[in-house]
Amino acid sequence: MLQDLEAPEAAAAVAQKIIDRLAEPFLLGSASAAITASVGIALYRPELPANLDLAMNLLRQADAAMYAAKQTGKNNWRFAEQLGLG
Repeated sequence: MLQDLEAPEAAAAVAQKIIDRLAEPFLLGSASAAITASVGIALYRPELPANLDLAMNLLRQADAAMYAAKQTGKNNWRFAEQLGLG
């Protein structure tokens, strides 16, 4: 969860930074390894009442967006709104 973002692009920038950092090779024993990541982004709109149903819906949207990102290949992110979910 990210707070106080100025624009949706800021969430995309954070997602890309996460993906980039995880993709950096690291040593695992004597072998080099790297992690790929897929990130789903769901945006909260302030005009909606904040409650548990909204939180669960945002998590479902982010999950669906993450799986859509996975379908496009490794190391991607997607907005739930791109799927018609937000």
